[in-house]
Amino acid sequence: MRAISVVLALVVAQSVSAAGAGLLEPVTRFKLPALVKETSGLARTGETWWTLNDSGDKPVLYGFNGQTGEVIRQLRVKGAKNLDWEDLAQDDTHLYVADTGNNAGKRRNLHIYKIDRQALAAENRVSAQKLTVHYADYASQTTGGKRNHNVDCEAITRVGNKLWLFSKNRGDQKTRLYKADINTSANQRLRPAGEYPVKGLVTAADYNAETAELALLVYGAGPSFGRASIWRVPVTAGLPDWQQAKKYRLKRPGQWESVLWQGKNRLAVTAEGSFFGGPEMADIEF
Repeated sequence: MRAISVVLALVVAQSVSAAGAGLLEPVTRFKLPALVKETSGLARTGETWWTLNDSGDKPVLYGFNGQTGEVIRQLRVKGAKNLDWEDLAQDDTHLYVADTGNNAGKRRNLHIYKIDRQALAAENRVSAQKLTVHYADYASQTTGGKRNHNVDCEAITRVGNKLWLFSKNRGDQKTRLYKADINTSANQRLRPAGEYPVKGLVTAADYNAETAELALLVYGAGPSFGRASIWRVPVTAGLPDWQQAKKYRLKRPGQWESVLWQGKNRLAVTAEGSFFGGPEMADIEF
């Protein structure tokens, strides 16, 4: 029965054309310092905002002031490596660091670091539980080779008692949803729970528990690089309701890399430094 439900979810999600809903203007709140020029995740605990740099940086979380953008904290995650950190997720008790990037499509095992929120008060180092996952359909999603595989993942968020991972599909510009357990250290074999026609590359996700809605941040590939969109998607019966999904284009180009809900109709986003401009944080109103 579960297999039949998953297949139906895949078919319905791919066959429905979601509605376009207009343009959104990212309004710059402040420029971010060069220290986080490759900002690729966003979270908030109290008055401190958190981000990280993707692959190539140290395994460090950067806390910054939400009014000025000044980096005020640097926390090294003990025992962790930044193979390709890409996103942050959070709940009331933990912060989750997604070491799930897979640009070349060669990583079979991906990691998520689970950090107690109270431990973020530490001076310069923090411990984490390491979660490991791999895709059950890895082989079938890597037939396109290095440039056209479907096994990158740069977007995670907490929904209910699971972490939701959204794939970044270079091959078909869809996204697959995987659900991971947050309370096991065993290597988890994840099967896709659904596949959705985002028409681009998913680079960030966040779930609003108050409204039961997802925000998926997507940008174009090839000549469309820098043209970003946000999908606003209701969640019903434990899955994205793609029949009700709405796509909003961002008026200003940029390498937008992270998203975080701020109330019912407002998002915070960050962009990493690129030829479109330096790293920044911006606000978006629906």
